[in-house]
Amino acid sequence: MIGNPVAQAYADALFAIGQEDGSFDALQEELRTFSELLRSQDELRIFLQAPGIASKKKVEVAEAILEPDFSEIFRNFVSVLIEKRRVGQVEMIATVVAALSDQVSDILRGEIYSAVELSEEKLEEIRALVRKHTGKREVALATNVDPSLIAGLVIQYGDTRIDGSLKNRLDTVRHSLQSQGGLL
Repeated sequence: MIGNPVAQAYADALFAIGQEDGSFDALQEELRTFSELLRSQDELRIFLQAPGIASKKKVEVAEAILEPDFSEIFRNFVSVLIEKRRVGQVEMIATVVAALSDQVSDILRGEIYSAVELSEEKLEEIRALVRKHTGKREVALATNVDPSLIAGLVIQYGDTRIDGSLKNRLDTVRHSLQSQGGLL
């Protein structure tokens, strides 16, 4: 799915466990929280990835940090990551798990770029068009303002990019004129 077979394997395993016992949403949230913890705590991340420190000691430290707030299933998952020296893959595993969750929930995530901020009504209209075009039940589009577009929109999701910006149209005309030996 994402192109990282190690992250995919661990994400698939966590997903399967969570689906089997109904704890997937909670496990996904724990993974997201743990990923953020590692991103914000350099010392912890370095410690858990240090090759010179025994896995047993790393597991003990992780268990002490995680025990009060994280499920036993997730703590066991982290222990496996530590023992297999895969803590460095946590962020990618979280990304793959989020993609699996979206796939199962029939959610499409993407981005929309516009020259000006769009109203909520306009965003809903665009989401409805993307839902109709893709057949997805839900469409979540992150919004970005990019004045260089001049006018219009760019919508991007998955491998699809729909560029209806004035900048793109002007670039197309310029390239066409250049290739025909035009004025530019």
